[in-house]
Amino acid sequence: MPVTLQQFNNIKAFLRVNPEGSYEDWFNQYKPKKEKVNKEYSEEFETWWSIYPTTATFDFNGVKFRATRILREDKATTYRCYEEAKKKHNVTDSQLLHALKVEVQQRKEATWNRYQKTHSLDYSDFQYMKASAAYLNSGRFSYYIDEKLEENTQDTTPVESFNSIDI
Repeated sequence: MPVTLQQFNNIKAFLRVNPEGSYEDWFNQYKPKKEKVNKEYSEEFETWWSIYPTTATFDFNGVKFRATRILREDKATTYRCYEEAKKKHNVTDSQLLHALKVEVQQRKEATWNRYQKTHSLDYSDFQYMKASAAYLNSGRFSYYIDEKLEENTQDTTPVESFNSIDI
């Protein structure tokens, strides 16, 4: 990397004081130090974030459904999108949380229903869910705001009855 005459003289002076030093040591002393920002998030967002699926893999009725997609993006970016979505779509924190709960419940039930027909664990309806920031930016949650959240989503069919099926 080319250096100016002034930089060269600064490097020489630095090496006189620090004979064991190097160009990288000299360069690093002038680098601005980035302070890690400890971002504070609202309690409502933290609740929403904890419910948003990390990946498309999940357990339901004692069965583990596998998929490889990662659904959560950068938390700071998602928080910014969360705040923007509230303003843009004129929704509250509780409406966003309710919509997410309903969508997660419906996706789990859809996957379960498909499993009962095909007995395949390699399908997860979450593979079609948008990643966290895209979910908020698209306003997809608005489809679920008025939906009713069912309290008991567990299927009454015992899981043991499926263990004898060859997959």
